[in-house]
Amino acid sequence: MPVQDTTWKVLPQPPWLPWPCLQRDPEPPMPEPAGRGSREFLPSANQALSELEQATGNPVLIVEAPELKVLATIRRADPEDSSHVLRIKGGENRSADYLIVFECRMALWDGQGHRVLLRSNPEVRGQVISECVELHSHLPLAQAQALAQEFGSFIYDGLILQLRSMGPGLLVDRWIREHCPGLHEAQERAITSAITNNLGALKPSTRANYPVTIYEASIAMNAAYARFGDDLLGKPYLAVPYLSQGFGEVARRLITLALGDGDPAQGPADRQIIDSWAGVLGISSWCGWSEPVEANALTAAIKQLKEGGQVDQLGERRGARYLLSEQGRAAVVSQAMEDD
Repeated sequence: MPVQDTTWKVLPQPPWLPWPCLQRDPEPPMPEPAGRGSREFLPSANQALSELEQATGNPVLIVEAPELKVLATIRRADPEDSSHVLRIKGGENRSADYLIVFECRMALWDGQGHRVLLRSNPEVRGQVISECVELHSHLPLAQAQALAQEFGSFIYDGLILQLRSMGPGLLVDRWIREHCPGLHEAQERAITSAITNNLGALKPSTRANYPVTIYEASIAMNAAYARFGDDLLGKPYLAVPYLSQGFGEVARRLITLALGDGDPAQGPADRQIIDSWAGVLGISSWCGWSEPVEANALTAAIKQLKEGGQVDQLGERRGARYLLSEQGRAAVVSQAMEDD
């Protein structure tokens, strides 16, 4: 409910909610498509898949991915992609259907306006890393710096993705509760489990391992999710641990900003929710928004060069580097001669 696509070494448990779209999994080589016929989805999951395909014009490629740490995750198609990629674990667990609907609705909600990307702030990232060095001052300096470089980036990226996903996710979960009665049981299990698993972050020993701003912001968002779960499921005990530690007021404020005026058919845009949450949490300067026109133009230019054989791609699509091919170098020389 989604940082870099890498496998992490063992690090202290982060305080943020492990939502499906925040789960960090390596992207292996693309497995063979499973196809909808190889797994029986609930009607609500099939409808969500169809609505995403119709709204975006891209099919949803479904692949079996037993290595996933969650039951399902979706990667929305970029401009150069031919399809969205939905990765699911095998089996007939109905929780997967809930997560499929959740992921598809997140993608649909994000697609209601211009698609923009939340980008990090390198200066703030550096500040977080420096604070992590101080937290590990009991270690030799070189060891503390190495740990802080990895762990600082990890928790910074995690917080930004928690900010990106959690507020809009409340709208999606409310929509599922009102429109998908067949998913109520799976939704209740998923929400209750996530909230319960996060309670360990409230321990003083956990607080001591994190920079203050990151910890307070992340716990405030977890508190909002717990209080939202209380309201949605009618389980007041879910929010009690956060209320007892003084997070009740900020949790209610974040929920109000995410859900708007309460009209189930309407809700604030993703960007409005994220910006307002960042303001309440005191992290407005920690991230910014990319310009989608520039990103799409660059993607289109690279695609054109690749199709023309003028650049060679090194590595997988995400994080790939591009070098001029022999044909590309010849084109550059030819253009230079014409300019002379």
